[in-house]
Amino acid sequence: MGWKPKKSHFSSLAETTAGLLDPILRKKTGLSVELMQNWPLLIGEEIAGSTIPLKILWPRRSSIDDPFKPATLVVGCEAYAAMILTHETTEILQRINAFFGFIAVNRIKIEQCVIEKEEVVRFKRPPVDENDRKFIDEVTMQIDNIGLRNSLSDLGLSIFAEKHTGHDKNFNN
Repeated sequence: MGWKPKKSHFSSLAETTAGLLDPILRKKTGLSVELMQNWPLLIGEEIAGSTIPLKILWPRRSSIDDPFKPATLVVGCEAYAAMILTHETTEILQRINAFFGFIAVNRIKIEQCVIEKEEVVRFKRPPVDENDRKFIDEVTMQIDNIGLRNSLSDLGLSIFAEKHTGHDKNFNN
């Protein structure tokens, strides 16, 4: 009858942050992390990069007995995406309501804003000694799976590059 600790297990960073952000996001904007993650699937890949759901405006109910009324989804988008969004509003509403499992949203309100796109940061790997490269090729040559072989080869090359540049002091001998 006493307190029992939960069984501990490892969870990914995405699971942990989603668990922390979801209640805050729901309270401030009415959105959920799942909606944000599935936005490109719901709205379409071609305009997902230039649109973002900002908030869901739920109508106020004066009492518990009042009937449920669907909400308004506020979407921020760039100018050229607004036209596409208005033409596909009914289809997008159907997808969003299918996502929720009930008629949750009956209207989309468009707000024009600038959507900042994430840039992929690429870094240049320091050169690796030719002997180290040959060693990694010999070690990974026995792996049948090409994807795994390439990933392990890249990992080994980056470890040797770090070792020779001295960025990570733990690798220095």
